[in-house]
Amino acid sequence: MDALQSRLLNLVAAIVKRDEEFYVPVKKLWIYLCKDGDYPSLSLEEFTDILEQDPRFEFVRGIELTEGLGELTSEEREEVEAEMERFGLYGGLRVGLKTRRPSKEDLIHIMEKKITNIFDALKQAWELRPSDNPQVEDQLLGALAMTQKLQQEIKKAFENSAEKGKKKNG
Repeated sequence: MDALQSRLLNLVAAIVKRDEEFYVPVKKLWIYLCKDGDYPSLSLEEFTDILEQDPRFEFVRGIELTEGLGELTSEEREEVEAEMERFGLYGGLRVGLKTRRPSKEDLIHIMEKKITNIFDALKQAWELRPSDNPQVEDQLLGALAMTQKLQQEIKKAFENSAEKGKKKNG
C-alpha cells in the first residue's frame, strides 16, 4: 500500500468515525473524496476495492434507490437516483468501522431521519414523474403511502423505546 492510499484510508476512517450514520454510503464518500476531491483518478470501483482491503472496515448492502419503481428507462432511472442523491440518499454498498456499533436508539433515530428523507425524495420524484406513464405514477403513489406508513411505525417504535428507557431508569 502506498502513502496516498494509506492517507485516503485514514481519511475515510476519520469521516466514518464521526459521521452520524454508522454505515456511510461508499458512493457518497467517493463523490466527496474522489470525484470532487483530492483523489480524482480513482473510479468508484477502484475506491471500493481499496476500502475492502482495509481490515478496519465492514460493509453492508444498502437499498437500491429505484427498486420497486418498475420499468424505467436508464435515463429515468439516472434521473431518480440523481434526485435522491441530492436529498442525501445513496443506494449500494455502505462502509462502517468494525469498532463502532450503534445502539438501539441510534438505529431508530437514523431510520426515522432516513424515512423522512426518502419521503421528501419521493415527493420530489412525484413532481418530476413522466406525465405519460400512469404505471410510474401508481408506483410512486404506492411508495409514498408505504413510506408514510413506515414513518408512523418508526415513530411508534421510537416512542415505545423511549418509554421503556424511562421505566428502566425510573
